[in-house]
Amino acid sequence: MNIKYAGDLPEGVEICITNPQGMLLTGCSNEFSIEERLDFEIVKRQHKNIVDIMTYDELIERLENIIRQLSKKYQRISSKIYITLYLKII
Repeated sequence: MNIKYAGDLPEGVEICITNPQGMLLTGCSNEFSIEERLDFEIVKRQHKNIVDIMTYDELIERLENIIRQLSKKYQRISSKIYITLYLKII
């Protein structure tokens, strides 16, 4: 993959696929009865090495966590750049 896309990747970036999995989205968790929720969790665990099974609201929660982590990382980088520029001006 790295050779095939070498011209498209930024310098120092490599493609590394470690364990590709499929994703199966099903309904919303608030639509499940208690028994259905327990069954759903069992099915998820039985197939966790093959496919990532989740509800739409679990997907949204996962995406919100990714966005939150990226925002924190961006804020740290922005702060470092600001401090560096400020110190260079002084």
